[in-house]
Amino acid sequence: MTQSIAFKPPGPVSWELDTTHWSRPVTRFTQEAVINGFAKGFATSAERYGLMLNHLEPAFVNGFNYLKAVGFGAPADAKGPPPKIILQLLTRVVPKFRRRIETSHQAMTGKFWREDLARWDRDVKPAAIAKHLKLQSVDFSKRR
Repeated sequence: MTQSIAFKPPGPVSWELDTTHWSRPVTRFTQEAVINGFAKGFATSAERYGLMLNHLEPAFVNGFNYLKAVGFGAPADAKGPPPKIILQLLTRVVPKFRRRIETSHQAMTGKFWREDLARWDRDVKPAAIAKHLKLQSVDFSKRR
């Protein structure tokens, strides 16, 4: 006799199963790390590049990762983008929308990703590798 597992959406709005990055269920340890850091990191990058997306919010159902797109300036319970006329008004009148759009122009013309990649190669990646190697060098068999 087989037992079926219920897959209920994480919430009332639109969620998408992320099979690109997570083709199988993940551990609770991984889930906690993703839930605690993913939205924050995505929001930081979205702001830097002027995206009209605030962040992707992760949630897990039976170990599978689902993502909800949270629009910039949108209320938490938004069920999609606002009507076109409202979005046009927001982007022309509301200062934070205008700044975000200006940031996106600066990011594209200034090619921000080049400096981000250089910083990754020069600083972040070598520091992470050094930290990981240090952690891997600990011999736990000799500890009590």
